[in-house]
Amino acid sequence: MPRFSRTELIAIVVVIDIAMHGRGARVQGNKIAARHKLQRRHFEPLLQALARNGILTSARGYEGGYNLARHPGLISADDILRAVQETGEVSNSLEVHSPIGDNVIMPVLRKAEKALAKALQCITIQQLIRSAEKL
Repeated sequence: MPRFSRTELIAIVVVIDIAMHGRGARVQGNKIAARHKLQRRHFEPLLQALARNGILTSARGYEGGYNLARHPGLISADDILRAVQETGEVSNSLEVHSPIGDNVIMPVLRKAEKALAKALQCITIQQLIRSAEKL
């Protein structure tokens, strides 16, 4: 079963939070941190990576904060995970260095990763918001 890092899961939670609370206004990082019991310094690099990758917009200052850069129906879970991977806090490196590992296991795992990425592309923030609103 594929496992996601804590960093990846936090990134998805943060984007959903911003989508739900930002409707027309910027969401401040300290409020996100409080709602999810996170230390802001741990997820600030995530916010920056998400902004660099066109998922969030950011503004500094008193009225600063974060907002979605595009409609939540156009942001997939895969988009978020790809953005987070650039932070360096997530390692997707699988190295075996054996004939069986390199020629048998790795091709199967790469195929599984492609299938997972395709499935994650179909999961949008808009869908996740609908689920979250039922809580």
